[in-house]
Amino acid sequence: MRIIVLTILIGLNFIHAQSTGYGIRGGLGLSSQRWASGSDRDPLLTYHGDFTIDIESEKGNVFYIATGYHQRGSAIIFSRFVDQNGNTQPGGSFGMKFHNVGLEIGVKKARKLESWKVLYGVGARVEYNAKTQIDVFPEYTDFIVRTTAGLSLHGSVERNLNKFVVFGLEGRVSPDFTRQIYVPPGTPYFDPTTGGVRNGPEQSIRNFGIELSLTLKFLQIIEYIEEY
Repeated sequence: MRIIVLTILIGLNFIHAQSTGYGIRGGLGLSSQRWASGSDRDPLLTYHGDFTIDIESEKGNVFYIATGYHQRGSAIIFSRFVDQNGNTQPGGSFGMKFHNVGLEIGVKKARKLESWKVLYGVGARVEYNAKTQIDVFPEYTDFIVRTTAGLSLHGSVERNLNKFVVFGLEGRVSPDFTRQIYVPPGTPYFDPTTGGVRNGPEQSIRNFGIELSLTLKFLQIIEYIEEY
């Protein structure tokens, strides 16, 4: 929360607004998590969508706010195994999906490149886990941390369709600082590869996401008139 407040204060000092853009962004991404002894974890294909507000100065300084839905998690790969009922399962890819809603606040720098605008910046994020889908190891549901926080590093290109409409493409790298799951060491769990119960290692799980978005923005132009 301190990071969010600091970002707002920096943004307010950063901006003398010339235009405000109200928009949407959405697309696909990859999310991963590092687990103890978790070499079988693979990236999870995810999707996301946000409502955004960009406040830009005539010097190309941008303060932005985004809120929306982001899927986090990872995939778990198993070869053939025997389940707790003695049935042989073929294995495959199983998802551990966290449906998070969040708020992101940050700053960008914009530069013109012919008919395109290039932007890069950093933001602070807070997300709340609204729903979880765990295909295997459902016992981890009891150890979910509902609120997470992290950063977003991003770059984008934009182009005006006309004076008031802008479309673009944005890429973001989003590491979390706080945990999505914490399991104390020695917690028992069912091992589907052996059919028995084992004491597991400590699990302190943070999300890491890469997202690619299409953006559409509608501009409100602010003009300052000097009176003599």
